[in-house]
Amino acid sequence: MFNLFDFLDFFPEDAIGTADKEGTPLRIDTDLGWSFYTDIESEIDIQDFLSQGILREKEFRQKIDEWNWLQYANQKVIIKGCGSTPIPTWAYMIVAIKLAKVNAQKIMFGEACSAVPLFSDKGVGIQ
Repeated sequence: MFNLFDFLDFFPEDAIGTADKEGTPLRIDTDLGWSFYTDIESEIDIQDFLSQGILREKEFRQKIDEWNWLQYANQKVIIKGCGSTPIPTWAYMIVAIKLAKVNAQKIMFGEACSAVPLFSDKGVGIQ
């Protein structure tokens, strides 16, 4: 399963740790002084696909096509897009489609508290 939502809307950028090695959960540090680990194993930051700080569709699609998507096989992946550049919904969908081709069991859209299923290998979701 991978969730399609901008997780850092809830936490400052420096609160999200990164996995040190494959299979290590991400650590979340809150401003309230407590931390927790997620079962998310990898992350994709759409900000990494910008061209000179702007999301240009042609360059974005080219970078997406050249990306090594196999590195996310059998992993739970979060798609992040926080930053100063607004990210259109279609960009998240393109990334989700690429991930689905590698290993999609479930795709969710929205915030953690109200995520909507878009796809499931069990046939649940948008009809």
